[in-house]
Amino acid sequence: MVGFSLRDSRSAAVLPGLLIGIVLGLWLTVPRATLKSAPEHPDVANEMSPPELEKLSPAEFGKLTLKEMARLCARTNRGKYSSLQENPSHNPELGQQIQLGLDNLRRLLPLARILTVASLREAQAEQRLIREEHLINRVKGIVLDPQLENTAEIVEGKLSEIRVSPDYALHLTADDEAIFLLGHELTHVAARGGRLKHFVENLRQTTRQNAGVNTDEEQKEDLACDFIGAQVLKRFIAQYPTDKPASLRLARVIGYGSPSERLAQAWLNFCDSYAGIPADSEHLSQAQTINALAALDPDFKALIPSDSDVTICR
Repeated sequence: MVGFSLRDSRSAAVLPGLLIGIVLGLWLTVPRATLKSAPEHPDVANEMSPPELEKLSPAEFGKLTLKEMARLCARTNRGKYSSLQENPSHNPELGQQIQLGLDNLRRLLPLARILTVASLREAQAEQRLIREEHLINRVKGIVLDPQLENTAEIVEGKLSEIRVSPDYALHLTADDEAIFLLGHELTHVAARGGRLKHFVENLRQTTRQNAGVNTDEEQKEDLACDFIGAQVLKRFIAQYPTDKPASLRLARVIGYGSPSERLAQAWLNFCDSYAGIPADSEHLSQAQTINALAALDPDFKALIPSDSDVTICR
């Protein structure tokens, strides 16, 4: 069976004190590492201090840094999330949050169907999409799938349901995240109707010409789903304003939040790579997605703040 998915590259909990932890870890580790080749004498040990870092060769410093980062990776939530794939009941607190995420998706699904149909109609004004609307309106189920990791997807032959991994469900207690996900996956469902191919190809060509973003055959549909998902989110934000600026809500959903949030995401990406989790080659990177959406929608680009905290990256 072929699946069409959205990976969770957009949300990550901030990891307080991450860099401080790394620096302190190196600060404490270097004296012990240096003493292995130093004379066994108490006075020598007492003289060791942080400046010893400066005496390390680039190779030694790199090895030490990697060792400390690996230790810190073991303490991040990635380990807890991995155990959830096998048995969520091992952590009742996270299991409860997973259920809240699923319940939130189910609550927002009827609205997401309406907003997705409206967004597709606007994008495809010259073409009636009766079959596509029918497919979208048939989606009724949200299913937890422990076989998935860090993703949500729809599967050929089961287009009436959206499948979500436990670790991704954790992030979907937030309405903005949930509505974007639903708009994205419902667009994958609509694409199975066969009449969005011209629309998908037009988006591909536009982003290639205006943003220099090249998508392969697998990525181009995902780009279209991101585009419609962003339109769905924009409609949702307009209908349900909060005390947070629309620009901030939109930027954070696509993963371009504050520097600390971006650092946290980069850290989780490192931990995944270190743990041997394959890189996601099916979907566009975060930077490519942001640049592509900005090229496709002037309103979207205007919603991205131009301050130092949230800017479009090139």
